[in-house]
Amino acid sequence: MSIEIGKRPLNTAVAMSGFSSKTDIYDKYMYYNIIVLMLGILSPYTAPFMVLFISVQYIISKIKSRDIDLRAIPLGQPYILMFIAALISDIYSPDFIEIIATIGFMLPYVIYGMYTEEVFDKRFATRMVSLIVWTSLPISLFGILQKILSDNSILFHLSGGRVESTFANPNLYALYLAVVIFVTLGYTFYTTGDKKRRALMIVLCLNALNLYLTNSRTALFSVLIAAIFFFILCGKRHVAHILFMSAFIIMMAILVYPQLIPRYAVLDKNLETRMEIWQTALIGISYSPIIGRGFLSFMDFSAMFGVGQLHAHNILLNTWFEWGILGVISIVWYVVVLFKRGLSALKDSPHRPIIAGILAAVIAAFIQSMTDNPVINIQTGLIFIMLASILVALTPNNACPAAQEKV
Repeated sequence: MSIEIGKRPLNTAVAMSGFSSKTDIYDKYMYYNIIVLMLGILSPYTAPFMVLFISVQYIISKIKSRDIDLRAIPLGQPYILMFIAALISDIYSPDFIEIIATIGFMLPYVIYGMYTEEVFDKRFATRMVSLIVWTSLPISLFGILQKILSDNSILFHLSGGRVESTFANPNLYALYLAVVIFVTLGYTFYTTGDKKRRALMIVLCLNALNLYLTNSRTALFSVLIAAIFFFILCGKRHVAHILFMSAFIIMMAILVYPQLIPRYAVLDKNLETRMEIWQTALIGISYSPIIGRGFLSFMDFSAMFGVGQLHAHNILLNTWFEWGILGVISIVWYVVVLFKRGLSALKDSPHRPIIAGILAAVIAAFIQSMTDNPVINIQTGLIFIMLASILVALTPNNACPAAQEKV
């Protein structure tokens, strides 16, 4: 059995167990993932291009080699179920635009996720972790400049006084920052060398400052809670206890002085708006709870109720509304696979801090997604896919049965 990606057929065992730097796939396609990351964080307009290119190349190679085995891709089945759920809901609607969006935008991301799972090895996965951390530095510096120079230049526009850097809105940037903060923490504990760790701490502090400047209430809360889990997963329970007590003190202070909450003046209005959005989503779900109403359909539906929001501001409600019950199952399945693999590898893995950082990032993303839907997005979705594939590469038993037999 072989896999042909690029010009050279590769033995499946070689493909699954790690690539030599001399192979075409490593040189030509593995390093394209660096460009994917760069374009992904640069702008929402540049994010999809390389994803589309790689996904097309991957499908062509699979058709030529006739080697498609979802058992070799731990998240392959949740990915496929996610796409099928979206496509069925689009056809059921029916809406031609929704079908085009699902095939043109969602499908390449699903294929890209399967591709990265199949080709990432441990060495390249750790390189991608490093790259995710260091590329956040210019993004964070731009965010700080955005805050400082917002009154003097149109290039540094703020969204309601909130920093968004190169992302589409502050909430998306806040999710990216929450993810990068935990990846940076994990990488800091993983790496050696005092100079490098000091540099990583500078990156961490700059990203934390930007998170504060986004004024995202849920993101700040999610990072605080997920940090407790991070240190528990790393085996540093004493730090987790300190953070827990700190979180408790902060909560008590907020109860006494609610003005400490970011954007406190608009908190009541925001909560009222969220309730209207969620009620609208529940109405839509009641009409089509099994199949859903189609990808990106919430905006048109909510407009009929005078809400007019792009999504339901809750990942479970929005997924159920658009993709039906199968979509919800695919999301839950996806997260369960990540945690099952991550937790099972924590004890003995030399990559324990990185794995703990990724799992903490998933927790933070899930908490933030209870009041928003920032994960399913062109930019942040790409980062999340990369992290999932990195986790799969760093955890054991990620080779397919065929590969193991060959070895």
